[in-house]
Amino acid sequence: MASTMKIKKGDTVQILAGKDRGKQGRVIEARPSEGRVIVENLNLVKRHRKPQPIRDVSRMGGSQMTPGGIFDKPSPIDISNVMLVCPTCRQATRTGVHVKDVKATTKPNFAFQMDPTEVGSGSIDWKKLLPAAYAAGVRDFFVEQEAPFEKPRIEAARISCEYLNKLVA
Repeated sequence: MASTMKIKKGDTVQILAGKDRGKQGRVIEARPSEGRVIVENLNLVKRHRKPQPIRDVSRMGGSQMTPGGIFDKPSPIDISNVMLVCPTCRQATRTGVHVKDVKATTKPNFAFQMDPTEVGSGSIDWKKLLPAAYAAGVRDFFVEQEAPFEKPRIEAARISCEYLNKLVA
């Protein structure tokens, strides 16, 4: 599983599958290595616990015991079964991905130096990327280009939009 997740501790999420489907709760623990999160008071399982003596108790008085019984405990949920909730509108939302096109002549480097260009004239295969993004649920695309600009900004935006419109048509 991926070592990074878009959902972090403290985020509000909505459960998409299981016995708590449709309920919202706060993430109390994120486990990126497992691809799971623990949501407060949701996906509860019952655990049976025997009474246990408390260690390091002062020697005065008798031995103290933690109570036994049946306890509810939140269990981890797979990250694919939760969706991030927008903090302003309180609706479940998809998270976005930001993709920038770079010139095909740009060599890979460890300094993350880019040579940006208009959408469609760089090294990214947009004919494969856009259908995959649409299949994943992305419905809004924003066109932008980082400085330095070889062409005026409006002209660069026009070129990018025309290329994307040709792909959609």
